Amino acid sequence: MSKTAKREYVQSKSREYARCLNRREKSMLIEEVARTCAYSRKYAARRLLAPLPSAPRKVKRARASFYTNEDVEWLKRIWRESDFLCGKLLVGAIAPLLESFAREGIDVPAGTRERLLRISPATIDRKLRGSKVEHPRKRCSSALRELREEIPVRALRASQCPEPGHLGLDTVALGGGSTFVEFFWILTLTDVYSGYTRICPVWNKSSEGVASALRRILPELPFKPLELHSDNGSEFINSTVFHAVKELFPHCRVNRSRPYHKNDNAHAEQKNGAFVRGLFGEIRLDARSREAALERACDLASLRHNHFTPARKAVSKIRDPLTGRTSSRYSRAKTPAARLESFSELPDKYREKLLAEASGRHFLQLNRELHEQLSRVVRPVVSSCDGLASGSGVRPSESASPPPSGEPRSRTPLPRVNLPTLGSLLDESSH
Repeated sequence: MSKTAKREYVQSKSREYARCLNRREKSMLIEEVARTCAYSRKYAARRLLAPLPSAPRKVKRARASFYTNEDVEWLKRIWRESDFLCGKLLVGAIAPLLESFAREGIDVPAGTRERLLRISPATIDRKLRGSKVEHPRKRCSSALRELREEIPVRALRASQCPEPGHLGLDTVALGGGSTFVEFFWILTLTDVYSGYTRICPVWNKSSEGVASALRRILPELPFKPLELHSDNGSEFINSTVFHAVKELFPHCRVNRSRPYHKNDNAHAEQKNGAFVRGLFGEIRLDARSREAALERACDLASLRHNHFTPARKAVSKIRDPLTGRTSSRYSRAKTPAARLESFSELPDKYREKLLAEASGRHFLQLNRELHEQLSRVVRPVVSSCDGLASGSGVRPSESASPPPSGEPRSRTPLPRVNLPTLGSLLDESSH
């Protein structure tokens, strides 16, 4: 054991020795210190009663500075002219700036010039420490970050939505499993209270496209929008969409989910899978020329869903304390339009708009129109994938003759298509 370790050990034991209540405890402590430090019993007792003083601190003598005050002032000037670079970057900018000073006729002393060319990044940061406090670097504020801080965060729960108007927003990609180049996205807007859902195609998920779709959809809703809830995607969190909503409905609240918490917007996520994916599958739509047919198909699908597709709504959840299983109770199946009609506080103008949506239409007629529009959208895609649809499992690129030796084989991927769904739609539309 070193002398320093012995000194620290005896000091700690001396405080314990002072708290001993009887001779037996003191005797045992003296024996322990004597055995540990290889002291005699008498010397250990003296050290416990008067421990050795702490080791004297080493006084650091300040080293004479290599750089003068004039050198530091020139360094500060170079730092300001370089737009406040850090030391690691400024060390590479000193020589060009000194040369620039010389061309401007600014005389830098020869000794200062020589010393500044030898300075290290650590010394630069040390010499400029006080100046960095006086001149803090001003960073450019991000408009997206400021808007994100302005939009509150909350979870969209059915228990907190006792009336129509609480809307969940999300987008679904029609890229066939690939985000290559540009393609259509489907904007999903669903009401938590009634399940009333509208879908609309958006080209390339741009903020202008989302804002244009909301300007078209929101005024057509058969209720007043009270809240718009989306995830943290840039297609929703931007000034274009925010101001578009506020211009249409100034009192409509705009909220967003917590990051990486998809269940905060669970109703829109559920419609993405059950409604949108059930309608289009995994098809890729990247032809802008089919936008009108796709938009008409989305309108017809929304009308069929809202007026002719019953759905049940969870009323309560009961958890069994013994098994830990949760069982849900559901209301009687109703269409979203019927659920809105049963809402007693729905204004008459919205009730009339709701009835006018499906006036003069019946289910079979609507189905035929929907399948006709879907065939215009998906038939070109399916016809380009006949090799896959035939069940042979061979891509058209693989069935073609191989390229000449030395030339690479084409790797252009085909779109992933939900062939059973699309095929059934086309068969039904042909009948």
